[in-house]
Amino acid sequence: MAQPMGFEQRVYVLTSIASATLAPTVAELTAGTEITIDLPQPVNFGGRQNYADVSDISTPQNKQQTGTIEIENLEFDIWRPTVTPVAYPALANNTSYFLVKFEGGDIAGANPAAGDKADVAKVQVGLKTDSATPRGEARRTRVPMGLTAAIAWRATVLA
Repeated sequence: MAQPMGFEQRVYVLTSIASATLAPTVAELTAGTEITIDLPQPVNFGGRQNYADVSDISTPQNKQQTGTIEIENLEFDIWRPTVTPVAYPALANNTSYFLVKFEGGDIAGANPAAGDKADVAKVQVGLKTDSATPRGEARRTRVPMGLTAAIAWRATVLA
């Protein structure tokens, strides 16, 4: 399936990453599965930042400083083609994976190489369920995931 205009993200599913910093190697990426072709929309890692009030009593206006960050669990749709599905078999229910996503321009060449940047999340796939899909559109499946570790933002791919 062709990706929508502006879709400049590539997403891989890996079963393991040896680095404690969640920086994948080229070999780990090659051993993984790229699921980009089965994504109708980009995968987004989301979160919320709260703020702490640090004003003193004599200040007429509140002063804020950043507080804790809360990362939200993921949930996204995948296409469920009847011929050669990629993402559906790569994301088994109740299984742990590493989700590696490269945003547009973060892969210098045609394939990930040492020095490229990726966002990496360790996830636990929940129970995949059918998504309500309008008649005439390709079938979709919703994939919920729980984050099981802090996201490694802008991790550098290792040789």
